Amino acid sequence: MERRRFDRKETEAPLRLRLGESAQSIEAVGIDVSEGGLRCRVEEPVKTGDSIKVIVGFGNDAVTVAVTGTVQWTRPRSGKSIEIGVAFDTDDPARDTAVERLQDRSAH
Repeated sequence: MERRRFDRKETEAPLRLRLGESAQSIEAVGIDVSEGGLRCRVEEPVKTGDSIKVIVGFGNDAVTVAVTGTVQWTRPRSGKSIEIGVAFDTDDPARDTAVERLQDRSAH
């Protein structure tokens, strides 16, 4: 049985993901989050191993937080939808703030 290092909390937060050094971002929806990473749903192609920046808070939010990570896995879902797992970089100082913001947008 797989044991997770961190407890996960459901979220339905809208996100933007920036792949590598690209200036363009893609839309995503959070599924669950922990201190170690994020599971989310995207409609654009993403590959395992991609460097990614997760942008939390945009639009009407007063503060935007961005945390870096790496795509660990991808799973096709219905239609064009893809579920991805992102491991946050442990040395990113924005990690804790991003996790708190995502957990504040809990699905329950």
